[in-house]
Amino acid sequence: MNRLHYNRLWSLLGILGLALILTLSILPPSGGEAFVKINDKLAHFIAYFFAAFYYKQIGNKILSVFLSLLIFGGAIEILQFFSVYRSAEWLDLLANILGILSGCISAKFLIPNFFRNLDTWIKKKIDY
Repeated sequence: MNRLHYNRLWSLLGILGLALILTLSILPPSGGEAFVKINDKLAHFIAYFFAAFYYKQIGNKILSVFLSLLIFGGAIEILQFFSVYRSAEWLDLLANILGILSGCISAKFLIPNFFRNLDTWIKKKIDY
């Protein structure tokens, strides 16, 4: 697989995405009205689906993506266990795993070249 034209940009965006997941998982829940109300397990699924989809698309192997995100999500659950305003839940970890698997499968089989096509499109626009 050829490298993406903007590999550093894609890597930075991936790190920012993981930082967002970490921040939202560790910070105390807001006391006010949420902008979007969503089931907690669905939020876990969606976050890890997109993380897995993203990292698989930018050229990582499925096993690496799966294990890395599993460890990342597990570490967050451990941090939440020791937090006074969050709690660790096995079902959160299960939702993470299902999201990771779905994201990897989608990136590999359903939309296999999304980021490659986007990267090429951006390159063409910038070159003009």
